[in-house]
Amino acid sequence: MSRNGIPVQAINPDLFEVRLKDTDDPVAGKTQWEPAKSGGANFKTQKLTSENGVLKVSSTVGHRIFGLVFLIPGLAAVLVGCPWSISNGEWGTGLFFLVWGVLFGGAGALILIMQKPFTIDPLRGVYYRGKLDMSAPATLDPDKRGSTHDIHAIQLLSERIRSSSSSGSSSYRSYELNLVFKDGSRINVMDHGKQAAIEEAAQVIAGALNIPVWKMA
Repeated sequence: MSRNGIPVQAINPDLFEVRLKDTDDPVAGKTQWEPAKSGGANFKTQKLTSENGVLKVSSTVGHRIFGLVFLIPGLAAVLVGCPWSISNGEWGTGLFFLVWGVLFGGAGALILIMQKPFTIDPLRGVYYRGKLDMSAPATLDPDKRGSTHDIHAIQLLSERIRSSSSSGSSSYRSYELNLVFKDGSRINVMDHGKQAAIEEAAQVIAGALNIPVWKMA
């Protein structure tokens, strides 16, 4: 299946190597086919937008709300619950609010902070995570910044995530979009639970960079 004229090549990995019956590209053979990022979400946490030819992957409103669900109660426990309890002589309760608030609020802060935007600028031939400072020396870390000319293909993978709680266990599938480089290395760009959105983003990026899409069959 293809959109925007970009063919999607289905590749079937086995336990030891990739069977290249659908592509003769040697880079696919030296590319890893297990998930590049462990875990994932069961809802859409990232979106791809395009403005003046520049592509940006950023957090969705749902993802930010999810982080605030943890952050706001945590801050309330630390800034309100803890002082109020201590002022009333309830030191044990105050300590509980402090510890719980730091842990709960810290989890929310991590959810919001760790999701840095990822930008692909084909016109300038650069991609970067976070903010770009062209006056700074180019980093050697390909996860933070690099040339779009080094990107060889888009890789699409999925992973079954299992979770358990007091109410029982559940599972869902999370989908990955990775950039594959000419040496077979790769970096993760998107990872969430909406397959259609991931595949559409892959087509847009592939079309902008004129590269193939590889999807694990």
